[in-house]
This record gives sequence, structure tokens and C-alpha cells, in this order.
Amino acid sequence: MTHRIQYLHASSGLLFLLTMIGGWFFVAAHGMPDLGSAGTIMASYRADGHLLPTTIFTMTVGFFFSLWFAGVLLGRIHTAEGAGPLMWIAAGGAFTFIGVFMMGLAIGLANALAVTKGTGADTASIYVAHLASLLTGPTTGVCGAAFFIPLAVVTFDKGVLPRWLGWLAVAATAGTLTPMAGFWSLTGPLNVGSGIIGVQTIAATWGVFAAATSVWMLHDLRTPRTGEPA
Repeated sequence: MTHRIQYLHASSGLLFLLTMIGGWFFVAAHGMPDLGSAGTIMASYRADGHLLPTTIFTMTVGFFFSLWFAGVLLGRIHTAEGAGPLMWIAAGGAFTFIGVFMMGLAIGLANALAVTKGTGADTASIYVAHLASLLTGPTTGVCGAAFFIPLAVVTFDKGVLPRWLGWLAVAATAGTLTPMAGFWSLTGPLNVGSGIIGVQTIAATWGVFAAATSVWMLHDLRTPRTGEPA
């Protein structure tokens, strides 16, 4: 494997984080409404809908790096475990989570274009579509756990990552389940539109884990192995 590919593998988590932050900034800088009012949601699209195509394009690039990052870790699980099931469980969790999240972004893009291009879309339709785009979070919360639990197990059992990253994966398992609180709330800290528990915790979970793992892999690449020249 060439050195450049190895560095791409190692940096993929950081590239994912940076592109997602770049995309998120366009919307987060203007604030995000909760899910309690159809009128407020429509007003938000009218005010900031012109930003969403750029936001979603940038985040789509970020998801390319998230797929790469997941593939790198899945490869480590497969190498350590061989023919066992954990790699397949983790792959199902990661790719389902990413795919459904991208579907939610597509619905958000559809709403933004429908409102800003003057298609005549009504408030109720935009509101229901907006709810659908974000309520994919509660229904896919378990998918993140299905990725992190096998990774933690193989880390502790086979040492594919340092133990501290194994414990970080355990913490990330809890963090990825937080959107499930949105099953019962459209407002407050549990809602998946703007809530600190409903949406911000899971975003921080993936960001911290991706950054920490990438930094470790980059450091590991630069650390001479036994018998290699320093």
C-alpha cells in the first residue's frame, strides 16, 4: 500500500469532521428551530433556505470521507476477526446510519428548493417533510451502536485500536443512542431539530471519535516499527 493511501486512510476521520463542520456552519450560525411549530419551520426555510444547497453539498462531500473512515475501521475489524460476524454487524450499522442520514439531507434539500424557488409548496407539506427528514434520527440511533459495539469488542479482544479508543467507542455507543429521545418530543433538549440531547450530542459523538481515531492513526503512521529506521 502506498504511503499516500495510508495517509488518506488515517486522515479520513479528520476530513469527515472538517467538511461536516464546514457544512453545518452555514445553518448553525443562523440558529436552528425546534420541531414544535409548522409556521416557524416555514419561516426558517424562507429566511435561510438559500444556504441549504451549499450546506448539504458540503456535508455530502463529508459523507464520502465518513464512508472511507468507516471502511478503514471495518478493514481493521475484518483483519483481526477473520470470518466472524462482527465486521458485518458493524458494516450494517455504519452504512445504514450514513445512508439514512443522507436521505434526510435530501429531504431537507427538497424543502429548501421548493420554498426558495417559488414552487407554491404549502406550510403543512414543508413541515411534515421537515419532520420526516429529522425523525430519521430516532429510528436509526441503534445503527450507530451497531457500529461502535463490535469495534469496541474487537479493540478489547484483539487490540485493533488502543484501549483508550475502545473506551471512547463505548462512550460513543451511548452518544449515538441520544436521538432516540426524540421519539417523545418535538421541543426542548430532546428534540432532534435543535435539542442539545436530541441532535447536538450525537454530532459531537461522531466528531470526537473520528478526530481522536484519525489523530491516533496519523501518529501511528509516523511511529517507527521495531526493526524500521527512525
